Amino acid sequence: MMGKGKKGISPLIATILLIAFAVALGAVVMSWGRDPDLHGLDQEMVEACRGVSIDIEKIGGVEQISYINADRIVRFTVLNSGSRDISQLMVTIIGDRETYVADLRDSSIRIGHPFSREINYNINIYGEIMKVRITPRIRHEGSTVACTRNSIEFEKITVI
Repeated sequence: MMGKGKKGISPLIATILLIAFAVALGAVVMSWGRDPDLHGLDQEMVEACRGVSIDIEKIGGVEQISYINADRIVRFTVLNSGSRDISQLMVTIIGDRETYVADLRDSSIRIGHPFSREINYNINIYGEIMKVRITPRIRHEGSTVACTRNSIEFEKITVI
């Protein structure tokens, strides 16, 4: 009579313990496959990119980014609004067919300075522009580092 009421509790507890053990074992196995320095590298890049900031220039409240259909170019003006010089820009244009990526050489921007550029973009190949992402790059320990967390994105581009 005494054990009759406790019969269902033991299997429930055993199931919960088995699930917890499986989750813990899965976490251990997943961590074996990771690069031990990956977290440190990510944190190092965050530190390297501290102070990096760009904004799209506005004139009369209008963002200076547009697609000029007749010339097939994307024109934009960005401002280095951070506290570090930018060594290069990377522009990613996501079309509804393909994605176009351009590493802009000679695109260094000193602190507080604007930068304007026109990029050839063939709408017939890549499709209608869905998004434009501009990513600043800096020099860090002898190499160029993309500060992806400091990118600016635009989904509404003026078509001229």
